Amino acid sequence: MTPLGGVRVLDLTHLIAGPFCTKLLAELGTEVIKVERPGSGDGARRLGPFVKDQASQQGSIPFLYLNTGKKSVTLDLKQPEGAELFLRLVAEADAVVENFAPGVLDRLGVGYEAITERQPRVVLTSITNFGQTGPYRDTEATDLTLMAESGLLNAVGERDKPPTKIYGPFAQLCGGLHGAAATMTALFAAEVHGIGQHVDVSIQECLASQVNSHFVSLAYRDQDTHRHGNQMGLGGATVSVVQPAQDGFIQIFSRPWDVFFQAIGRPELKEDPRFEPSQRQYHIDEFEAAVVGYTIAHTKQELFLASQTQGLPWAPINAVPDLLDDPHLRERGFFVTIDHPTTGLVPYPGALFNMTGMQAIHGPSPLLGQHNGEVYGQVLGLDPDQMAALSARGVI
Repeated sequence: MTPLGGVRVLDLTHLIAGPFCTKLLAELGTEVIKVERPGSGDGARRLGPFVKDQASQQGSIPFLYLNTGKKSVTLDLKQPEGAELFLRLVAEADAVVENFAPGVLDRLGVGYEAITERQPRVVLTSITNFGQTGPYRDTEATDLTLMAESGLLNAVGERDKPPTKIYGPFAQLCGGLHGAAATMTALFAAEVHGIGQHVDVSIQECLASQVNSHFVSLAYRDQDTHRHGNQMGLGGATVSVVQPAQDGFIQIFSRPWDVFFQAIGRPELKEDPRFEPSQRQYHIDEFEAAVVGYTIAHTKQELFLASQTQGLPWAPINAVPDLLDDPHLRERGFFVTIDHPTTGLVPYPGALFNMTGMQAIHGPSPLLGQHNGEVYGQVLGLDPDQMAALSARGVI
């Protein structure tokens, strides 16, 4: 049994934020029908890197990851016949997810008003840079500019240096995650109250919600919170920094303080006035200099295991090979193996959570238009001759 088994979602998304949203829904058992442009498909199919560094429509690594477990149909929404076919699919669906610029669906004739005429209980989730309303609604943005305008970028990096970008398309993935949660909530509301909703997800707001401590600091202390770099910024009494090890880096945590200096072989530093609770935050450099001689002499795993026996919450800074070999993730079954005609068997990160008696779905990403026959034939009842005629006209 799957958590969202029996739910059908039409996926009009492209690139990263929207596809990540629908990927999460697919893993929970939703039948996700990805609607792509005939011939070219989702623009993510042209995003590198590619399998074996050979650009191909089926070999985009971002696409392969972001679209696992979905079905693909081709459909030209700019043609009236295509828009009508889509509305016929809406009548058989529970939700639609899209991440076009605001107003695009209305111009195509398949906006919220049009789809609710066909299916009053349908949920439409729109994931955009700044939301469906407001003065920035039509503003162009990238992942980096969204992090900048949300305030998140200002919170990352060293205090006396320019802000630092978070790894990867963090803004897009954050928007997709919030979009999935919002879609599930709206589906539940539709089940309880019998009405659909238009869910408006702003990526800027998703990111701004991550800067919560800065808002609280400004409200209660009348001052902004500065960047802390690799330090956690726990008010000074506790020190948390990244230190080099023999084979990489480890995040160390100084609490409990007495145990910490005993563990690194420097018990005399417990009495050092520089490391009194009120002074610690002002002597981070000296603190790191005292610690590095110990950490650099050991591997990440040695440091991690030793810290755990002494009640110190240290953690290795894992690279991807470390994660693939991690015994904890392996025992919990976090990684799943998916077979795709382009890649063969490849490990993927699994579902975001486990549920009692529930099983996640982990199928391969679809080839472009792979499920035209199944969806148009079984869901809409079109026969092969009708599908061939639509294909000849470029509708599907």
